[in-house]
Amino acid sequence: MVVGMTVLAGRRAAGDADVVLAPANADGPPLGALVWPHESEYVIASQSPVSGTRVQQYDGVVITYARTGSEGPGAAWGQGATSAQASTRQPRCRPSA
Repeated sequence: MVVGMTVLAGRRAAGDADVVLAPANADGPPLGALVWPHESEYVIASQSPVSGTRVQQYDGVVITYARTGSEGPGAAWGQGATSAQASTRQPRCRPSA
């Protein structure tokens, strides 16, 4: 469903399908906080459950991702993993509108 899309496009597609993209660490920050303000620079590398699996409305689809232009998975953070769980990047606060 979303593998190969940017996180931005994947979040839109997931929303259209009434599911939610989520980082691997359910206790960590939300996906938007991990990739903001560069959602269009991160590409989804994997998803669980895999495409074609039936899920209930509003269920979470766990993704891993990598920043485009990086030299392999997780290179944006100097790590060997692409999951949000492995990220040491500190989330930024969104300015209020």
